[in-house]
Amino acid sequence: MSEPLKFTSKNTYSIPKGQNHYGIPERDWNRLKGMIQKIPIKMNWFQTIYGVCFGIAVTAIFSLIGSYRYNDRMSGPGWLITMIWCIATGSSIFGIAFLVFDLRDKSSITQSKEAVVDEIERMEKAFENC
Repeated sequence: MSEPLKFTSKNTYSIPKGQNHYGIPERDWNRLKGMIQKIPIKMNWFQTIYGVCFGIAVTAIFSLIGSYRYNDRMSGPGWLITMIWCIATGSSIFGIAFLVFDLRDKSSITQSKEAVVDEIERMEKAFENC
């Protein structure tokens, strides 16, 4: 016949601590699901666009710096210098605009996530009082 198993290991085993389980009403669960679904997905379009705009602006500024001659006058046709100034100014303005759009987008995502966390904490407090 077989002998019973004998464990000779000196290992210590921890028993996991019990977890709380919350039974929440279906309307609260549906509200929470709706809040999570409404959180916008973070898109990096604004970051890409303002990065390209600032890159164009910096390149145009270096072109202006490089077009100066020894006597501190611009070289090249007047329309070209004017166009480079317009490109530098316009791309800087668009870069700043898209930077502002990106910051607003980040804040709306942060506010949405905070709203969901606040709702979950409100539900937890309702069960702590029971």
